[in-house]
Amino acid sequence: MSRWLIVLSLAVGCALFCQTSWVAVPAYAADDEVDVIIDNTGDDDGMDDGMIMVEAVPAEQFPTKALIRDMVVQGKMTEAELSYLTWSSYWKEDDPSLIIAVLRGKLMDEFRNGNNAALIALAQAGDNDALNVLGAQGLARGENWPPSDLVPAIRLIGNTGDKNALNILRSVLYNDDAGVVNATIEALGNIGDPRIAPELNKMFDDADPERSIALARALAKLGKAKEVKARFLPQLQFPLPGVSEKAALVLASLGQSKGWPLVQNMLQTNEPPYYPLAITTLSSLPTRESAAYISEALAGEEKEQLAALQSINVLPDDKIDGTLLMMMRDETRPASVRVQAIRLIAARRLDNTAGEMRVLATKLGEGDADVKGAAMLTLASFDMLKAFSVREVVRQRITSDEEPVALASRAVLLSYALKETTLQAKK
Repeated sequence: MSRWLIVLSLAVGCALFCQTSWVAVPAYAADDEVDVIIDNTGDDDGMDDGMIMVEAVPAEQFPTKALIRDMVVQGKMTEAELSYLTWSSYWKEDDPSLIIAVLRGKLMDEFRNGNNAALIALAQAGDNDALNVLGAQGLARGENWPPSDLVPAIRLIGNTGDKNALNILRSVLYNDDAGVVNATIEALGNIGDPRIAPELNKMFDDADPERSIALARALAKLGKAKEVKARFLPQLQFPLPGVSEKAALVLASLGQSKGWPLVQNMLQTNEPPYYPLAITTLSSLPTRESAAYISEALAGEEKEQLAALQSINVLPDDKIDGTLLMMMRDETRPASVRVQAIRLIAARRLDNTAGEMRVLATKLGEGDADVKGAAMLTLASFDMLKAFSVREVVRQRITSDEEPVALASRAVLLSYALKETTLQAKK
């Protein structure tokens, strides 16, 4: 009798065992280990359906740092990026060297697939190799890039102050797009190489008032302000239409008051093409009336508001910060105006706005993507990425459907990683 009990017990045990599936699950204790657990898949409905064989479904391998590096080597950049986000979110830590490998590879991959903005984002993060590629493949072949990509690329290169960029910038100095040319003139002034001065001086001959102001300011940075003033002071008396007005604007942009009556008339009549251009000269030639003109322009159309932001420094110091914050928060204003206000806030290092920038940058489904992208970029300026909680939010936005937000998120996280590796190298 006992023998039959033993046989029966074995049969029941076998049946239960056959209803059990063994499934591999991610190893969280170490990078390259896998735990195995038992998942009972038996019926609980009280029905005796007999034995059912349940085949275990192999679980996906949990991403390890070694696996992510292999993905990078194999050029699987999308998979590498998603795997890094998974790894970092679980372990609650970041690996700066791995961030650099993944995000640099991902952004270059997108650039090779035709996304110029990805290369610009990589350069914004402070990647020197990206800056070199930007000059060699972007500006040197500027005819293949739209102005919307060329202008930020030109400004980035100009802000480096690298005199080696002179010939690269010269290659787009005669672009068909006026905005590209004006941005190039400004960039040439910023790199400060006086060899370009004669070429810029010749451009005055057929330049409109806006370009003439850009040329005057660039030449002043190159140490040629005296020569520019000597050229335009006599033109204040020229009777030809537009000549004296252009001269007055150029001189005002250099802080020369001789043409102020003409500029003041432009500000009072508000007539194009000299208004709102005249507003931009107030930063160099502030007067007692300047603050009133700026306040009026800030309530005007998009071009007027952007012009006023160029001369925001004429407002009293205690009003500048409040004005910029008001413009950033005002969702009824044009996106270009809010973006410029955000950039000025970052430049002024208004640290008390850092938290607000974070909230604006990480809004879901609300607001203009360009505004959120600009706010995201400021997080690096405020050194907010030292906190893991901030980096976690930034990583979540990398997969955003809004390209400006996704690219800015990659740029600031990469910027953090580059700074960390530099600090570690110095230790």
